[in-house]
Amino acid sequence: VTPMRNTVSTPSPCPGCQQPLRHVALEGHYAKTVQVDLCSACHLVWFDAFELVRLSGLGWVQLLRAMLLQPVSRAVLPGSMVCVRCSAPLSAVRNQTRFGHTAALECRQGHGQVQTFTLLLAERGLLRQVLPADRSSLAQEGRALQCLQCGAGDHAPEAKLCAYCQSPLRMVDVPRLASALLLRHGDVLQLPPGANPLAMACRGCGHSLDPSTQTACPRCDHVLVWSDWSSVRPLLDAVEPLLRAQQPR
Repeated sequence: VTPMRNTVSTPSPCPGCQQPLRHVALEGHYAKTVQVDLCSACHLVWFDAFELVRLSGLGWVQLLRAMLLQPVSRAVLPGSMVCVRCSAPLSAVRNQTRFGHTAALECRQGHGQVQTFTLLLAERGLLRQVLPADRSSLAQEGRALQCLQCGAGDHAPEAKLCAYCQSPLRMVDVPRLASALLLRHGDVLQLPPGANPLAMACRGCGHSLDPSTQTACPRCDHVLVWSDWSSVRPLLDAVEPLLRAQQPR
């Protein structure tokens, strides 16, 4: 049985820094509400048991916008944390998903889990490993590899871990993110005919490409690389009004 969320109005303390968590209400499937708690200082997200597996596309838009608003963080997480519901020590868990290995800290009483932003998104297949082609495209564009967890951007070209927070350096998996977003009320979003509202310009040659289906430019083969959250914002801006206009059957 999934434990009920604490209804006390006082915000729960972050298990990392003990500052009040920011409560965020997100849309789940069929317009149900999913509750999560975010820490701006530590870039952590707490979610009660099984909540985030029920996010709709609009819910993902809302969560990503909340993450985008967080300031750059250089917080060092403590070696141990406690549950925000019962204050019991959290246990480290490692899971094998179809997207690879992932980790979290879990309450043994079943109250929920805490994860970093990047681990949460990677667990659901929205982030991927950095490939040599990504590094080549970033070099061609004159951009540095940026940490999606803390925002640090001055890494060595071949770095695999962030020099500041030690999080694995990852890229946004653009087609998988688009697939997660294009879903509401149990239905895949049908894009309007004609011009593709999700189309974006290739950073190599300017040619139009569809981020929901293409990982490289069909004209110049330049790889689509999203290594920072500013790259995600245009996709959210394009998708959100389409999702809000979609009515349940």
